[in-house]
Amino acid sequence: MEDRAFDHQGLEVLTTDECWELLRQAPVGRIGFMESGHPTIFPVNHALLGHRVVIRTAGGALLHQALMDQSIAFEVDGFDAEHRTGWSVLVQGMVGLLPADIDVDELHLDAWADSIARDRAVMLMPEEINGRRIILREP
Repeated sequence: MEDRAFDHQGLEVLTTDECWELLRQAPVGRIGFMESGHPTIFPVNHALLGHRVVIRTAGGALLHQALMDQSIAFEVDGFDAEHRTGWSVLVQGMVGLLPADIDVDELHLDAWADSIARDRAVMLMPEEINGRRIILREP
């Protein structure tokens, strides 16, 4: 069995490959960024394009951030309340518009929140990815 790393709080440190695999498995995450000097966070579904995170959006704050080349955070989590275990992956990087030569419809990324048209897409280009897992240790 390979040696696993643990952080100062006793959480298992996930490898980069484990983080990407968990991102592929989690259909919904949260995106966070600064808007008018205040932190903003909201849930989104996503798709992966290689090692980039694609999110459908309507015009507005997220699109504005993309146009302004702002740094954002994207997080996904998984929990097993019965066994008191779980994991979290955080991706940080710059966000920009999805290149015109990529058809977002081919990514099979349907917006779950469909009360307004989400006909645009942005792409998070990761600068950092890390994750932690809560594991149950036997006494």
